[in-house]
Amino acid sequence: MSSRSLLTLIIAALLCVAIGIGTLLPTGALPAAPGSDKMQHFGAFALVAALITLLRAGWIVPVALILMVYGGLIELIQPYVGRSREFGDFIAGSLGVLAGSVSALLVHQLASRLIRRRSDAAPAEAPIR
Repeated sequence: MSSRSLLTLIIAALLCVAIGIGTLLPTGALPAAPGSDKMQHFGAFALVAALITLLRAGWIVPVALILMVYGGLIELIQPYVGRSREFGDFIAGSLGVLAGSVSALLVHQLASRLIRRRSDAAPAEAPIR
């Protein structure tokens, strides 16, 4: 496994743990975060999906599916920890995954094109005599 893949997995795991803590602790255990509950779900999942996609664009489909399943599992578990299960939270998280993944993929493709253009436009060096 490459160091970039390992770094990606570590970042993903840490962010997923943070999401798990934020969504599974009893209400009031953490300080209130700005924005609505749905925007928090959207933003958290968009961030994770975007970071992973920027680091590993080829992982976009499995990562999106895994993150959506993770969001669904969180909603299924929440009633057992004193929180409420809301289908809207699952939808918000899933939309965040899609938005983060697609946005990061577009940025990745744009950056790749710019890098290719620069390398194509660079003047060839004269051979050393």
